[in-house]
Amino acid sequence: YVQANFEDEFNGMPISTVAGLRYEESEVNSNGLETPVLDMAWVGGNEWSYITADEQSFSEGSGSTNEFLPSLSMSMDITDQLTSRFAYSRSLARPPINSLRSTTDYPGNPKVGQRKVSVGNPQLKPYISDNIDLSLEYYYDEGSYVSVGYFKKIVDNFLVSTTTQETVGLRDAYLGERAETARAQLEEEGVDVRDPAVHGRINTNQETDFNAQILPNETDPLAIFDVTRDTNAETGNLYGWEIAGQHMFADTGWGVVANATILTGAVNAD
Repeated sequence: YVQANFEDEFNGMPISTVAGLRYEESEVNSNGLETPVLDMAWVGGNEWSYITADEQSFSEGSGSTNEFLPSLSMSMDITDQLTSRFAYSRSLARPPINSLRSTTDYPGNPKVGQRKVSVGNPQLKPYISDNIDLSLEYYYDEGSYVSVGYFKKIVDNFLVSTTTQETVGLRDAYLGERAETARAQLEEEGVDVRDPAVHGRINTNQETDFNAQILPNETDPLAIFDVTRDTNAETGNLYGWEIAGQHMFADTGWGVVANATILTGAVNAD
């Protein structure tokens, strides 16, 4: 970082300025212990299950960010008792560590139409906030003052849980060549083409037990999953007022302090 301090006057009013610039770079390496899913088994009818590895292993993921964070703070003494201030800064905050995980979770079972995956996202960017502050302070006695300030924060990269349809490397016996052949045969024979009948006909065609579970082969298409992850998808505006006062009772050592913050804003997340 670099910082520079300046002092000057405007129409006899002292001005103090502090300007700075910080550069921050980060690298994320995320490793998580998980049980890999190897295949989807068509157990029978509408029932499915996952075939998992015998042992757990570590997943890996990575990401990187780099940000310039400028700042500017100015104060002007309008009179000996009245001071005005202006400040601008850019700041950041890291995403929750759970959102940066590299693991993949398969909730439930892979029934047709209910295939879901939850994944981490090590490539998430930090929250970035552009902060603007204006204030006026009146020091009416020794140790006593009142002040009012307005602030606004424009926060980028709010996290939103996003679901997209993707493949995850698992093949789908339900839509493969064997299943389509079975459906065509059943339809030609006038048999109601339901999942239990299709499952049984595939086993009959490949000369396996009628009720045996069916595993995908290399000719089956990749299965489509609803994949949910956190993404940087929204910008929010926060703004409000800060009102404060302090009064010292003369020669007593006692005093009172009061302050209030009025905050409003919006984050239009879906």
